[in-house]
Amino acid sequence: MKKLFLALALLTTNLLMAQMPQQAGGNNPMQQTAKGIAKISGVVLDSASAQGVEYANIALYNKATNKLVDGTIADEKGKFSS
Repeated sequence: MKKLFLALALLTTNLLMAQMPQQAGGNNPMQQTAKGIAKISGVVLDSASAQGVEYANIALYNKATNKLVDGTIADEKGKFSS
């Protein structure tokens, strides 16, 4: 019974830890963005149907450093603005 309780406690702890957000400076590039004064906007379209791609991820990278500059998510019609 003690082994079963210990196994469930460890499993629960691991599941809860997996759901926690990362600390600043972790591996999540969206937490390391440097916001500028520029603005980007557009529409993400499916090439086959010409329909907007719902909730597509948009990422802007610095070509020289290959680091993430900014990012956003498209709306239900594929439109985005950042």
